[in-house]
Amino acid sequence: MSTNNFLPLTTNVDDDGTHVTVTIAGDPAITLDPSGRLVYFARTADGRVFHSWQRHLDTGPWDATLIRASGPPITVAGDGAAAQDAIGRLRYFARTVTGTLRHAWQDAPGLGPWHAAELGSGIAT
Repeated sequence: MSTNNFLPLTTNVDDDGTHVTVTIAGDPAITLDPSGRLVYFARTADGRVFHSWQRHLDTGPWDATLIRASGPPITVAGDGAAAQDAIGRLRYFARTVTGTLRHAWQDAPGLGPWHAAELGSGIAT
């Protein structure tokens, strides 16, 4: 039995045509996509959001990317939470360095591109 059962922490191919290897800094947010495959989101040491998913139901290999919304990778400061919405799109939420909430979502169930917005706290102090 292999003792190397780690998931890869390298993107398939980043926008500039290279693979990007990341270091995870927080706890991952794990959920299922609409087809039942495991997916996870994790904050990297430099605050980017690493997203990885099983290529096949119940098995690898795993694919990965850094979440982008029409530009550079989005950044967060805290661990996130992930879930599917009512129509099956993946959604991700995490705190930003300024204390707002970063919200990222897929264009369609199981498909990118990703979109993102920063939401204020909405809490009066």
